[in-house]
Amino acid sequence: MTNDGEIKLHLETLGGRLRRLRNDRGHSLVEVASGTGLSTSFLSLVENGRSDISTGRLYRVAHFLGVGLADLLDMDAPSGPHVARREERVAVAIPAEGLRLHPLSDDRASLTMGPVHITLEPGCSVDDLPAVAGTEHFGFVVSGSMTITLHSGKTVPLGEGDSVYLAPDDQPVRSANTGDSRAEAIWVVSPPVFGPARIGG
Repeated sequence: MTNDGEIKLHLETLGGRLRRLRNDRGHSLVEVASGTGLSTSFLSLVENGRSDISTGRLYRVAHFLGVGLADLLDMDAPSGPHVARREERVAVAIPAEGLRLHPLSDDRASLTMGPVHITLEPGCSVDDLPAVAGTEHFGFVVSGSMTITLHSGKTVPLGEGDSVYLAPDDQPVRSANTGDSRAEAIWVVSPPVFGPARIGG
């Protein structure tokens, strides 16, 4: 089990790497904040090892600086199976009526994908989905039907048994269940933007 001292050292190491990369590329905190949608105060805390950062947010910073997550984290490929038990899953808080989202992986920061189980009640729609540059999406509809609207404006209807792969330039911005029954889907985002995975957490 990681103790507080190890977590603090890890955060300081990560923050130092981010600060060096930013300085080497001649960017100010304001420029990084503008390019990633994060606040300068938050980025300053991360660079000084005083705050953790979600995998999705770290990916945005890494993408802006032109490096991969592995370059920042010295990530090794996960070894052996890591099981997430049904009774251990905790729903992610989502401010949308009729939507439930449960991460299907554990909270290791080394994971490069984030699978989730999604349920949408009839009539539920989720607008303004968070777009993270460079992310890839894969979805499989287990039951019911749903419609995905992409950043380009294209609408993709999906029925039971359908699957969809979305390249980094096909970011979903809306998901809706326009059918008469509950829709369930398995959704995978790489790198993770949902779920509890946090650096140092």
